[in-house]
Amino acid sequence: MSASQFTVEQFRALALEKFSFLEAKGFHRVPGLEETTPTGGTVVYMGKHVGFIFSLDVRDQCVDAQVVKVSDGQMKRNWEGGYSSGLFTHLVRHTGYRGSLVGASTTGKATLEGMVDGWAELLKQAGESLLSDRPDSLPR
Repeated sequence: MSASQFTVEQFRALALEKFSFLEAKGFHRVPGLEETTPTGGTVVYMGKHVGFIFSLDVRDQCVDAQVVKVSDGQMKRNWEGGYSSGLFTHLVRHTGYRGSLVGASTTGKATLEGMVDGWAELLKQAGESLLSDRPDSLPR
């Protein structure tokens, strides 16, 4: 799969496969919160206290991840009185993570699968507190 072939459909198919471990941890996918636009799309997983938004930007051909506070069954971002942060930034600031993003390209051309894998591996390796989905898993 070359970079020029990134589509929202391919991203979602890979995300469902690579993030299936989240369901074993008690998270569930929330298609009603997912977005599809001409330039990208998202995949959303929510637990009782922690949510994840994985997004594909077709123009930049990159995948990003956010962690968001869940309260009363709803995602609450910073401007909604909750908490939201880029996943990598959160892990550096709040868990002391000092590694790199697994799956980052050394050739300048990352594959879609490599980027999705990278986020999944980062969560597995450094996201234990997030995956535990406790009330104190996120700041505030």
